[in-house]
Amino acid sequence: MNESIVFKSIKASNYGKLSSISVNNSAILLENNFIEGIKKVVKSKFNLAINDVDVKIMSYSQHSQSDGNGYIEKRKLWSLLHDNEYLALFLYDKYNVFPKLVGTCGTFYAVQRLNSISGYKHLVSLYDSHAEWAKRVKISIMILDFLLQLEEIFPEPMLICDVKMNNFRVTSDFKKVKYINLDSIHPLSVANRITGDGSNCKRHSDCDLFDCRSFCNLITYKCQHGVVNNNLQIVCEKIFLGWMLSGRIMISGLLMGSRTPAILVEILEECANPFSENGTPRAQATKEIRKRLYNFLVHFI
Repeated sequence: MNESIVFKSIKASNYGKLSSISVNNSAILLENNFIEGIKKVVKSKFNLAINDVDVKIMSYSQHSQSDGNGYIEKRKLWSLLHDNEYLALFLYDKYNVFPKLVGTCGTFYAVQRLNSISGYKHLVSLYDSHAEWAKRVKISIMILDFLLQLEEIFPEPMLICDVKMNNFRVTSDFKKVKYINLDSIHPLSVANRITGDGSNCKRHSDCDLFDCRSFCNLITYKCQHGVVNNNLQIVCEKIFLGWMLSGRIMISGLLMGSRTPAILVEILEECANPFSENGTPRAQATKEIRKRLYNFLVHFI
């Protein structure tokens, strides 16, 4: 059976031009420069070291020799490789955690179409039925499973630094959750490098990478810290509890409703704000709170 796909285009970015690689250079020099360039991009964006064989698979250079040693095709690929989502889809396809990358055409790429969490606004109604509540609980468990995969199966933990409910999608068999917008997916080491880049700051939020939060050194007024929270804390705060504004819940989250037991609210609040801080939480949700939350939800299924 044919699988539905979605076409995406690369996002605008300030990627480097192949200025050091001229079509007048020899084919060997062009290829060597291109191979090294790909290695540097992958290392910079995802802290991965890849070998020449992997690069050749990525560059499909054996099919790109018709226009002056494949220069036009290499420019298109160079654009794709600087798109965070495309590169993440390509590099991590074997883990089956993100949508499947189906193919490319120029600077466009096709990915597996996933089902939206249908009727989300209805699902978070304060007057949901038992069946709707059970569905919300099941989706939440699948999200927790997804977050555990991000933490454990990759070479290093992966962070979602811009968490949105509508980016969580489910497979057609309703057995697995995946995240469809990978622009803000970063390995922990890369996110730490971004938040602790030494830039000037006046307040802690100046050092944040969207939902990946950090600290401003209030002595040097420099961003010198890595990410201090984690995916679980973000999801508990923004997805399970709800969208927060000025300390008040404006939109009820996936696990908030008329059927939410008080003990679950307590668990979620500890998960979302581990140190009960005033203002924006800046701490990791622990493995212990994840276990408590997971075990509590499983009892509803």
